[in-house]
Amino acid sequence: MTTVYLIRHGETANNQAHCCNGCRSNQPLNERGEAQARALSAYFAEHPVDAVHASHLGRAKQTAALAFRCVESALLVEPDLHEVDLGIWDGMPYAEASTRYPELWAGVTENAVTTPFPGGESVTQAADRIYGAFLRIVRAHRGERVAIVAHEMILVLLLLRVFGQRLTERRYMGGISNTGFDLLEIDEGGHATMKLWNCTDHLDAELWNKADYYTNFDELADKYKDGAQLPL
Repeated sequence: MTTVYLIRHGETANNQAHCCNGCRSNQPLNERGEAQARALSAYFAEHPVDAVHASHLGRAKQTAALAFRCVESALLVEPDLHEVDLGIWDGMPYAEASTRYPELWAGVTENAVTTPFPGGESVTQAADRIYGAFLRIVRAHRGERVAIVAHEMILVLLLLRVFGQRLTERRYMGGISNTGFDLLEIDEGGHATMKLWNCTDHLDAELWNKADYYTNFDELADKYKDGAQLPL
């Protein structure tokens, strides 16, 4: 059995200010984000993993180093785990982006999957990138316990690929709170089952924040209870 933790990084200034937080805003964790990552370390002290893969962005590497009590040089950095490239919207408040570019905002955020973010990548390109990285990691760690520390939107796209859903349905796929995590188990035949959705038990009320995407995790657990077959 292969166990995979899908972990979102801790909070940054852009998260707190409700700004677009893509791959160009390479912000560090804020004070709250650091506290979230330290809180996560208690869970992994009791549930050790064999390897930690992280996005190359600072907020992901920082989270991984704090959560797994290691130096960043011990991480397996995977550039294809980075957040979606939001182009010129990166760092811009959601309200400003939607007001300045109303038609493009509606097309990209609501249903379009092939329209690139202005100056960035499309949802389809991002989903292909993260799914390829995920399969490489799983194939390299068969029978092991592995952590992937990345970003909410890119992990939502990954789960849509894993469960064979259309990318236009991304608003209905489970989001992940800052330092929340999903837990996947994959058997020898490549059948994947989600065991935990957005686990945030390590966070107290002061550190917890709501996921940006869908949060009816009981409904998701029932919808995807049969799991999915991966091409391993």
